[in-house]
Amino acid sequence: MKVKPNLWRISWRFLVTFLIVVTIISILSYSLFFYIDLAAGKIYIIKWDYRQIIFVSVIFAISVVFYILTVRSFYYMIESKSFIVKRYSKEVEYAYDSVIFIYEEKSEKKKKIYFYTEKGGMTSLLQDEENKLYTTMLKKCQNRMSIEEFRRVHPEEKL
Repeated sequence: MKVKPNLWRISWRFLVTFLIVVTIISILSYSLFFYIDLAAGKIYIIKWDYRQIIFVSVIFAISVVFYILTVRSFYYMIESKSFIVKRYSKEVEYAYDSVIFIYEEKSEKKKKIYFYTEKGGMTSLLQDEENKLYTTMLKKCQNRMSIEEFRRVHPEEKL
């Protein structure tokens, strides 16, 4: 079953990243946007003409294209023995038996799925709209530990 993650959180990150990138590029390309008179110690903002409008429009169009590609190529495949996370052309498969701990409190609070596998290290995934992946993981991950067991077995991991 193919499940789409909730990308609303990505859209806010995308917007903030886009604004930061456009601001940095506009500052670095100061000849397009403002003129600094070092002798007088003043900054003169140039009125926008077609160059500035084209510049910002191209950056915005490229960002929108990458956002659409991200939305179309990011999904989860829920299968009987495992689930697959697909991002662009990269696929990562997680077997339900290899998941040893699901941090339920943090997952419900942050609207992400936080879990640890046998290989070690925490993995976080965006939850989907209907929470199908999270509920499936809670049902099918049989090797899960309680939080006390996990802290005893893996004291180096911070929760």
